[in-house]
Amino acid sequence: MTKKTTQKSRFTAARTVPAGKPRSSGTLELAAQLCPTENQMTSIARAFALDPADAASVRDTAEATIVNLAKLMEDDLGERGLQIFLQRVVGAFVGAAVGAGNVYSNAVSEAQRLSNPLLNDDRDEDRPGPIGFDDRAQRKREYAAARGLQARTTLAAAQGAVAAYLHAVGEEWKPYTGNNEGVAQVVRGAAAAQMAAFD
Repeated sequence: MTKKTTQKSRFTAARTVPAGKPRSSGTLELAAQLCPTENQMTSIARAFALDPADAASVRDTAEATIVNLAKLMEDDLGERGLQIFLQRVVGAFVGAAVGAGNVYSNAVSEAQRLSNPLLNDDRDEDRPGPIGFDDRAQRKREYAAARGLQARTTLAAAQGAVAAYLHAVGEEWKPYTGNNEGVAQVVRGAAAAQMAAFD
């Protein structure tokens, strides 16, 4: 525990979503921007005595699992149905990574604020906690480190899911934009053709 109190935060400046950028789109690029890199995760794990995330295994397992699931379902769902299904599944993986990255980035910002006397409004945090007890700034640093591990693991799963989508569908995954006009035209055309069958 003494070692942790002497360690300076190894977090670089927290990466946050640029102002004006929508958070709801949930792209893999946004998740990667928010989550720690492999080098950062190695430094965090070393500084806080954590087991580093096995990102490669998580990514490979996520990809293989989704690819195998797609093979089992493709006959029942059909090409378009499988694409829609996988779009939603991958979107959930990517959305989870974006969410974990946001939590991590916010935790890093708070840990930096409490650990830097010039940024810390709580002046009591300038003084070390009672002997044998962690101070608040240290707890925030440890919390941020744990969230970093979660974010890195979740990002790896999302990367595997996106790779599986490319393998199963044959095109790059893109987040759902909410533009239903094209779908509406198809639905209207199909409805017209079906109604014409009753004439």
